[in-house]
Amino acid sequence: MKELPKQGSLYFINLYQNSMLIQMFTELIMTIAKGIINLLDVLINGISTEKNQKYNAKFLSSSKTHKMLNRRHKGIRFGTKRISVEQSLEHVLVSGASGSSKTTSVVIPTVLDGNHNMVITDVDGKIFELTSGFLKEKKDYQIMVINLQDLTKSEFFNYYELCYKDDSKLKGLAMVIVSFAYPNPNSDNKYWSYGAVLAIYIGLRLLKNQSIEYRNFTNLRYILQQFHNIEDWIRANSSDEIWSDYVGFSSGDEKTIAGHLSTALLALDALSDVGISHLMSKNTIDFNMFSKDSDKKVALYLIVPEIKLEFYSFFLSLFYDALFNHVQSHKPANPLFVILDEFSNMNKINSFPVLCTTLRRYNTSLTLITQTTEQIISKYGVHQAATIINGSCRTKLFFPGMSTRQAEELSRSYGRTSIKIKGNDQPVDRELITVDELIQLEDSKVLFQYKNKAPLILKDVLKPYFKQYSLLRKTKLPPVKLRTNPIKKVPLISFKPNSYEERQPTE
Repeated sequence: MKELPKQGSLYFINLYQNSMLIQMFTELIMTIAKGIINLLDVLINGISTEKNQKYNAKFLSSSKTHKMLNRRHKGIRFGTKRISVEQSLEHVLVSGASGSSKTTSVVIPTVLDGNHNMVITDVDGKIFELTSGFLKEKKDYQIMVINLQDLTKSEFFNYYELCYKDDSKLKGLAMVIVSFAYPNPNSDNKYWSYGAVLAIYIGLRLLKNQSIEYRNFTNLRYILQQFHNIEDWIRANSSDEIWSDYVGFSSGDEKTIAGHLSTALLALDALSDVGISHLMSKNTIDFNMFSKDSDKKVALYLIVPEIKLEFYSFFLSLFYDALFNHVQSHKPANPLFVILDEFSNMNKINSFPVLCTTLRRYNTSLTLITQTTEQIISKYGVHQAATIINGSCRTKLFFPGMSTRQAEELSRSYGRTSIKIKGNDQPVDRELITVDELIQLEDSKVLFQYKNKAPLILKDVLKPYFKQYSLLRKTKLPPVKLRTNPIKKVPLISFKPNSYEERQPTE
């Protein structure tokens, strides 16, 4: 065989040596990197890696944190970082004391990001004021507002118009309305509730064939107020089924009938307010805008004065009941983000624990903002609250200012760990996060948890919008100007006994 030229031999030898050096250098870098990661975990978690440790609860690792929470995601925004859309659709719970920057570091940054259709409960209108101008002018959003703070500058919402053609939906609506009067039914009031549902159901069906200006809850209330005096009109405007129900309802003794009607009118008492009556007299909200596959995104704000949250709870509960029913029958083409600020101060939303578990299948994300989880327990009861908090909201964010009870529950749920203390050969057992550490959580820190994964304390991540220049400048655009609709008295039905066959609905 011919010998290779010396120059060629040297070339291959050098090439081989260089490749070995590169491989050794790569392995060295990888070893150093692994060592740094392990060191960071130990420094962050304060957890001993001794084999004889008794407990091994720990904080979420840095690598898993970055994968879950970073700037590239398009979901709910926490200060400077975001979670994914998929994680957002598994619902989010944000809990923190009043003034702990929940709105300024979560809600407003999320809205300004403007990646999806949104429905936002906006207490006192601050979110609308700071975000609507940017969304409309720079992101081409359609802006809609139900303004309970200034009813003359509001869209209209009439739940009845969304379901009056379907008797089964009307029966469900009657049950929802009565549930506002008795949110916690017992054996004593169930009887009165049943009669009230029947009375309202009769009234809702009597409205079906009236002209559109009369098809609203104000006229439903008017029918019930006049129930004893309009038998001829009811007979003339009833189908056989409605008339049969009316006769059955009216066959009881006077005190029983009066009790059923009183319960029904109590449930509709909010409509005695001229403003709410005006707001619900017709409908300009079409939920189909969320179902269409359109490049035009929609932001719908529900502005509610904080001091009147309870007063307007009747309206808010009906609105969200209608919205959630719609998305379950008309799945949104694009993700719909529903942000419920001051969630625990609203009235109970019908079947909300069940909705929480099902809405993620309908491309709808819920973000619940509350001061403490105890408020949800007080409103929905222990079992239903557990479904909402632990079974449905997979991402949780806890701001400083939590109660002792909440801190105790969280500390217990995160388990115990064994740590090695200098000068002590045996690991010392302690809670991963103690109750005192949770209660005294610094203002710059928040507690983050996703599903059943290890918790994480985030520091200096939850910056409010006004400490992020890129967001602050977006809030400088003036809010969208709202059209004015003067409050008018809702026209009432004239009880003239036209025959049922002659009555045809006017669209």
